[in-house]
Amino acid sequence: MTAGDQVLTGYGAHRFLTLPDEDADPAIEGTPREGSDFLDLKARKVGYTHFSFGHSEEVLVRGVTEAEIQGASLLEAWKVQGGSSWVCQVGDLLFPSVLPLDDEGRLVTGTSADPGPVLEIDPDSQGLIEDQTPGDLSQEWKEVFQNRTVFLKCLAEGTATGQVAWRQFRLPFTVQVMPKTP
Repeated sequence: MTAGDQVLTGYGAHRFLTLPDEDADPAIEGTPREGSDFLDLKARKVGYTHFSFGHSEEVLVRGVTEAEIQGASLLEAWKVQGGSSWVCQVGDLLFPSVLPLDDEGRLVTGTSADPGPVLEIDPDSQGLIEDQTPGDLSQEWKEVFQNRTVFLKCLAEGTATGQVAWRQFRLPFTVQVMPKTP
């Protein structure tokens, strides 16, 4: 948000509104978080909902089914490393997350109902990295990570490879494990 040409900082009391023609039965339900700039969204049905905020800003949100997921890519969520090549230090924990995409390449968010991804480490990389994904991940963590994240521990220096398997997708990755710096 801006005031003239000056960017405003901090949290304001933005008012998020659905457009008038969608108010009766919107596809996406938006609930503002009190005292913040956040709007929690929940898809109620397949379709689009426009949200407006501020003086002239508008965003279009689409509700889809999981069947509309047509692609996937990876993001390392802890150090926010995009793509499929990451760097860590010995002892670090990484959180490779699957980003589902619709047929137009847009990110699909929301907690998946499936069992979640599986981390597969190449045999030559055993001892450099290991899977530390809890077998009994709490419901809270499943929701935070949208049930699409694995836990990868960096053990020893070297270049490790593997893949994250989720549904029909096999997403290869490379990790450069560096020595621990003081």
